[in-house]
Amino acid sequence: MPYDDVAWEKCDEVTNEWLKRLRTPASYRAIAALIAKHHGGVGQEIFPPTRGGFNIHLKMTFLSGRPAMIRFPDPGRIKFPEEKIRKEVAVIRLLQEQTSIPVPFILHHGMTDESPFGLGPFIIMEYIEHACDLVDALNTPGLAIEERPILDPNIAAERLEYVYGQIAHILLQLSKLSFPRIGAPVEVSENSCSVGQFPPRKAPEQDLRECLILLSRDRPDTPYTSLHAEERRDRISRRLPPKIPIEAPLPPARKRLPIQRPEASIKSSQALLRRSSANEFLVDANFKVVAVLDWEFTYAAPAEFAFSPPFWLLLERPEYWPGGMSGWAATYEPRLQTFLRVLEDREKVELENETLKPEDALSGRMRQSWESGGFWVNYALQRSWAFDFIYWRWIDPRVFKGKGEMSLEQRLGLLTEEERMVMDAFVQRKLEHSKTRVLDEWDE
Repeated sequence: MPYDDVAWEKCDEVTNEWLKRLRTPASYRAIAALIAKHHGGVGQEIFPPTRGGFNIHLKMTFLSGRPAMIRFPDPGRIKFPEEKIRKEVAVIRLLQEQTSIPVPFILHHGMTDESPFGLGPFIIMEYIEHACDLVDALNTPGLAIEERPILDPNIAAERLEYVYGQIAHILLQLSKLSFPRIGAPVEVSENSCSVGQFPPRKAPEQDLRECLILLSRDRPDTPYTSLHAEERRDRISRRLPPKIPIEAPLPPARKRLPIQRPEASIKSSQALLRRSSANEFLVDANFKVVAVLDWEFTYAAPAEFAFSPPFWLLLERPEYWPGGMSGWAATYEPRLQTFLRVLEDREKVELENETLKPEDALSGRMRQSWESGGFWVNYALQRSWAFDFIYWRWIDPRVFKGKGEMSLEQRLGLLTEEERMVMDAFVQRKLEHSKTRVLDEWDE
């Protein structure tokens, strides 16, 4: 997929300049002293920084006791670093208090004013020994390191079911947590947190960095006569969804599975949603999950989002799949059935042991989400940079099925005159920006 190279290079420049400040003897000494202060042990060795996800971290070993690590938000990828740190700490402490999900123990966290040489906000946590992450554990053997991962098609069923069983247990624990409103958990005190802020902004963070433009292999065959037509088509896809419940309700796909429990017991509060991927699960040599990392973009979301099955069961996302999104869906479904069967088995045990309430069960809702097409609606809403081609490939055909060859102009007629004027002005502005390719400096 193509990126905006100007924005990408600018963000890399920011990170590289920051790394120059970090990679000095004075910085290493100051960081080592800070880690040792909160670890309590005698330091042995501090390792060079490594980048992963949205963070840059350094590991430090001690003469006795567990190693520790310090994590800084990557300044080229994160535009709101202090917000990110506060929310991640709040979620981790909430999970330690109310679940048995394996998360790193936080030794200390601080903001930029406490950071050595003003490097930025940080978290110091215990380092979890592990063999690899789930991507490496489940990836197709022989793929080059620069290739995107894909679930090994020949993976042993026993290994996959063992891993899925652990993921099911983690998801069920998250399903038991409920909140009165949408938002990010915020620490009220060291032992208490509440939902009091807007959700963490993973999609805007990524958009800010990459100015992402996705071109789908699975877009409809209708040719574009100009860049204007393509941009206009995408703006229509963004404006139509609010009209759908009134003008063109989403019809059922094949059939909808009823939820087999009284209506009064259906979960209506907000669920803790983890925007996860397989590389955030660390496993030992026997594929046991020993830690779950990167909770900074977790928030109390509409429960419907948590009812969608995990999109990463194939490791690769739909929009990147080599055979297009239809190929992804065909490959995903049998793996999903395996996951749902393992999840149902886990739910049965917990229901019998009375450690799970019927309204917190997930398997029926996840199956319903997939079969009804709700999976794609939720996925598109959570992945804004992939919204357009998911809408045209999976949502629009369901909405307008049976309405004949409804043209874009007819769809445009569902919008108000004001909405059409705003959309056209936006399209013209974006086309002008594409000619100049000048980045706005938001910090100035």
